[in-house]
Amino acid sequence: MKVYFVRHGQTDWNVQSRIQGQSDIPLNQRGIAQAKALAAQLKTLAIDCIITSPLQRTKQTAALLNETLQVPILEEEGLKERDFGEFEGVLKSEMDFDAAFDYEQDRHYESCENIRDFYERIYTCLDELKKKMAGQSVLLVAHGAVSIAIYYYAQGKQYDGSPTSHIAPNAELVCFEL
Repeated sequence: MKVYFVRHGQTDWNVQSRIQGQSDIPLNQRGIAQAKALAAQLKTLAIDCIITSPLQRTKQTAALLNETLQVPILEEEGLKERDFGEFEGVLKSEMDFDAAFDYEQDRHYESCENIRDFYERIYTCLDELKKKMAGQSVLLVAHGAVSIAIYYYAQGKQYDGSPTSHIAPNAELVCFEL
């Protein structure tokens, strides 16, 4: 399965460096413009369908991209952003953001989804998509933390100790084979 991955367009919380998690934050005007600009770049790609997280920032991005692609859009619950629990809405500088993603440290928090559980959720989702979408080219529209998990999945789950360095930028295309 050929996978094109796009992290949603920018939101106000991205600008403020707030942790969004599963808070359902919409795109801002720049995020809308980013998605429209990316859509123009996708014209030459042969994409069979778009699979998006059910959160509004990804659904908005997918809809804007689909104005060009004109393919089916499927929502996938498994692609939801990590549930950051008590950290949602908090500035990244107010917590040890890097440590929260470290698979080896495996930190546990009051209500934040455990990193190993999160990665396993994304890996299970990708395993299922590989079976259902074998031989197709799909565009996944999801989130920053999801991009980290997908990176590690595509690398054979080789954790390198710098997970946040693998966060995809807003509205940029990444391609890989699963």
